[in-house]
Amino acid sequence: MTVLKMGKPEKIYNVFFLSLGAIAILGLFVLLWSLVSTMIATKSYELELCFTSECLVNAKKIYKPQIDLLFGIVSLAGTVATIGGIIVAVHTYMNNVSTNALSNHIAHLQVFQDYMVIELSKHDRLSISSVDVYGWYNSIFTESAQGRVRVSDSYKQSVQSINNVILQSNSESQTAEDGSFRYKQHQTRMTSTLNEFGINMGFHPRNDYFEIEGQVLALISSINNAFCSNSEVIHFEQRQYI
Repeated sequence: MTVLKMGKPEKIYNVFFLSLGAIAILGLFVLLWSLVSTMIATKSYELELCFTSECLVNAKKIYKPQIDLLFGIVSLAGTVATIGGIIVAVHTYMNNVSTNALSNHIAHLQVFQDYMVIELSKHDRLSISSVDVYGWYNSIFTESAQGRVRVSDSYKQSVQSINNVILQSNSESQTAEDGSFRYKQHQTRMTSTLNEFGINMGFHPRNDYFEIEGQVLALISSINNAFCSNSEVIHFEQRQYI
């Protein structure tokens, strides 16, 4: 996606005013040179000052190129001023869009954080200190700061990775004999995968770990239902290995 980048306002204004100044100075210089050259060539400076209709008509004929040049300079300056005004207007619009996008990003992040705190309060084995709320939010909405609140494909893949760990452990538990399911290997896989969410589970005894894991999965499911409900984020399989 192409991103439109605008220069700093001071630079734009400087270029704008310098362009107008250059046109005015160069235009006046050429106009004065042309006037003086015409006066010398026609010796009109020897004529008496006259404001009759005939005199004005004659003057218009003599200085018609200079009059056209003057209107051309004014027209060019007007064109530059119009273009400069458009650029300034676009710059102002882009700044407003950027400001609004940032405001919406902060507001949406605050809603996410408030919801997270409420959900964490429902789980006695989880705490806010073990969850990177900002990192989790950014993994879901990677373009939020630019004003686009869309669930990222990478987040969907991360959720799928957790489900893959569940499916693998379910399969291993079905083939295990006499309680030989190696929960520590499962714990290592799941803990590593959850770290991608910014969730630090750590390592615990078997029963404690499965209880904490269940609360973590419930938290993720709740977040997904609230913020990713229309984004085809999968639901977790039931854990058959506990």
